[in-house]
Amino acid sequence: MLFFAHRRALLCAVLSAGFALVTAEAQSQTSFSAHTVYTSSDISGVIGHGDFNGDGREDLVASDTANGASQNGLLYLSNSDGTYDAPMRLPQPVTASQFAIGDFNNDGKLDFVAQGTSGAQMVAYLSNGNGTFQAAKIISDGTTDVLTWLVAADMNHDNKTDIVEAETTQGGPDILQVWISNGDGTFKAGQRITSGVIVTSFGMVTGDFDGDGKPDVAITHTFAADGPTTIQVWYGDGAGNLGSPYQVTDPQGYEDMIGPGSVVDINDDGKSDLLASRFQYGISGTSKYLPQIELIEGNANRTLSFVTVPTNNCPVAVTGADYDGNGYNDLAFAEAPCSSSMTTGPFTYVIKPGSSSGTFGAEQTIYSTSYNSGSDLQTIKSTEASKPDLVLTEQTTSNNNAGPTSTELLSNTSSGVYFPPCNTAAMAEGITMCQPTGSSSTSPVYFSIAAAGPTPMRTAAVWVDGQKQFEQLMHSFSHYSYLNESLSLSSGTHNVTIYGTGWDNTLQKKSFSITVSGTGTGCAPPSSAGVRICTPANGSTVTSPTQVLASADLPGTLARMEVWVDGMKEYTETTSTQLSTMLSLSAGYHRFDVYAVNTAGAKYESTSYATVSGGSCPADPGYDVHICTPISGSTVSSPVQVQATAHITGTLARMEVWVDGVKKYTETTSLSLNASIPVPSGKNHRFDVYAVNTAGTKWETTVYATVP
Repeated sequence: MLFFAHRRALLCAVLSAGFALVTAEAQSQTSFSAHTVYTSSDISGVIGHGDFNGDGREDLVASDTANGASQNGLLYLSNSDGTYDAPMRLPQPVTASQFAIGDFNNDGKLDFVAQGTSGAQMVAYLSNGNGTFQAAKIISDGTTDVLTWLVAADMNHDNKTDIVEAETTQGGPDILQVWISNGDGTFKAGQRITSGVIVTSFGMVTGDFDGDGKPDVAITHTFAADGPTTIQVWYGDGAGNLGSPYQVTDPQGYEDMIGPGSVVDINDDGKSDLLASRFQYGISGTSKYLPQIELIEGNANRTLSFVTVPTNNCPVAVTGADYDGNGYNDLAFAEAPCSSSMTTGPFTYVIKPGSSSGTFGAEQTIYSTSYNSGSDLQTIKSTEASKPDLVLTEQTTSNNNAGPTSTELLSNTSSGVYFPPCNTAAMAEGITMCQPTGSSSTSPVYFSIAAAGPTPMRTAAVWVDGQKQFEQLMHSFSHYSYLNESLSLSSGTHNVTIYGTGWDNTLQKKSFSITVSGTGTGCAPPSSAGVRICTPANGSTVTSPTQVLASADLPGTLARMEVWVDGMKEYTETTSTQLSTMLSLSAGYHRFDVYAVNTAGAKYESTSYATVSGGSCPADPGYDVHICTPISGSTVSSPVQVQATAHITGTLARMEVWVDGVKKYTETTSLSLNASIPVPSGKNHRFDVYAVNTAGTKWETTVYATVP
């Protein structure tokens, strides 16, 4: 994870009549909604983000330097609508370079580590899972060295987050010290590298820069007076050690300003890349910022490649993700006119959309501010949804650093068609299974999952009977990764394991069995070219999740089949002319359009209308509680219909529904419940459903819904 200390200066493309189809890249228009999280003279910048209370969305950590002195850090807990509660105080001060997030004891809760009181001392805080933390545990090598930087990653592949500490010595070389987690918040000293380390006081990050599944550490030395940027990558062996480094200096002699959200797999090749804005140092006032972004791409042969992307103006911090939902990673950054001092503004925030060719499109403006801004721009997930959002801080006066600082959230409201449909449940770590929803299926089997981890995520994958069947690299950002794919499986019972993997190879997994009976969806194609919708039948009443079954007969080769509900695309199938998916839909009357398109562009379609009401709620294939209604993030009326089914071991003792921490309903005779619960209007509510067996083992799931 990277936190850098430098402080410097909706719509889809309109569809024509008849819902004519356009390509995904033509629809790549972004939109964001900006609102203020907090304004205070205390804030010096957002230095981190993670889900500290296990509600499926990320909270913010900010440093506080009120009155010129370090105060205890601030923690903002996220609400389900993208807003944040008033800040809580962390148990100690935190700074950008000496703070990192991980799960040091592998309990599914996010912890943090920060600088101690002196020298190279650090302190680790284990989480209570509710935004509070246990007493500090001191980590010290007993030397008088000075801590300059720290990062967190699972260096030895035991699913407990470790620490790499950078130190400077009195008149001696800089040092890298690896600390291996004992699993209880304490650490043992591991490898200590005392020679060959470049100056560490300007930046250090973790990632997997050669794509071998083992975490690496990169030192990014950028200081104008020292000359162009030098990057030194120490490659990990997966056993807790760092090998011989690769070192490179910017080939154009520039300073690469690597910001807090810069470690991104921008080209979707499974290797970490660095994103940087650029600066050219010169004497006697000739220094200047440059209108370009540098992609510093990791390679399998343990080298780095430099690729320049021109920009309209001069950028500051750069980050990346698929913000427009076209299936390719984009660039997000703030920029100012190159003639300005880059410390006063105005700053414009823009997206450069990615494409299948690996190039980036024209800049799209998403936000602007009159004052100094942009140095801490980061990609986060502020709600349960799967769209990447942006967070930043900005000055509120023209006199730089003279007035309060404002933390701003840019909530992603883009309507791209390739945003993952499966959202993370109420957890900081783990796997959410949206599809398949039962223990049986026909082939192809549709997998739709979301994964959350303690460190930045790299990929999600499906393994069947011990063999990897599919891996998704394109939908990962911050602590989350997603997968959506239809896989052809042979008839019979298969053992399936879903993995979510971090850049440090921290694994989240979920295993279950599924029985495949034959191929296809059980929906016969029409007798001539066209589309047949078998489910939902026209005029029928169905429950949510709603199954959509359709088949197509079309000439030539299939390009895609698509399901649109009420004018919005909900699902795409590219491997078969038979389509099967489950969609979570609100109660009411809906229009279902299914399209089939061949590679020549010929399009066929069919439409069905159905009413969604209450009904049965399928069990999760893994041991869990599955809440069908309310859908997390939805708006519902009171009384609220709560439908849930449990899949547990042993004998049921009870199922319970709790609303905002108060028990509202108990079921003792069935593993399914259907309760109508009055709740107050005008606020967002938390719904917890618990299942407990007679041995006392408990399973639980949480959703959030708003009652207007």
